[in-house]
Amino acid sequence: MGFRQVEDFSSDLQDGMAIGHLLSVVAPEIIQLPLATDLEARLEQVAVAVGRCTELEVLSVDAIAEGQADMLAAALALLFLARPNLAILPDSLLTMHLEMLKSFCQECLDTLAALKTGDTAQVMTFSMRLDANWD
Repeated sequence: MGFRQVEDFSSDLQDGMAIGHLLSVVAPEIIQLPLATDLEARLEQVAVAVGRCTELEVLSVDAIAEGQADMLAAALALLFLARPNLAILPDSLLTMHLEMLKSFCQECLDTLAALKTGDTAQVMTFSMRLDANWD
């Protein structure tokens, strides 16, 4: 089943189809395909599902139907925070940032281990690096 690319949060999401299909991937236990064929019923189905996923009723039927881009963006941001289970592309910027975070966390753990052994030089080097990059 082919879908058009979402380019505009106002007009491209107003029928609830794209959000509904996204929800069926990130929250299949909450919403299943096919979505309701009646527009009003589909928008209600999508709004309720987003609320159940995010535990906040931030998205209403009217917000979707009117194409309120700010509310749609906020709802999708909350959805991705609540359901971060989409695969990350190996060559994406997100992968690069996650690898940097992983490396930094490992360096923090190594520094804590060095602190326990009394290796203050390693702790000082790490502290100076943190201080230089803090701003």
